[in-house]
Amino acid sequence: MPTRITIDQFCASIPMSRATYFRLQRIGDGPHTVRVGGRVLINKSEVKAWLKRRRPCKISAPLVRPW
Repeated sequence: MPTRITIDQFCASIPMSRATYFRLQRIGDGPHTVRVGGRVLINKSEVKAWLKRRRPCKISAPLVRPW
């Protein structure tokens, strides 16, 4: 069972467009990647860690709308 997935597999599993993936990578908010030969791969464990980091935090007070 492979422990690494391609960018396309990652985007399909989230789901997320490739454009969004590359935008997140450009600003430093994407998952960590590894280069294997000429391929860019993402460890499955990194996908889980990245998703955990991106979870919204719980808000104790209700949101106040400005309108």
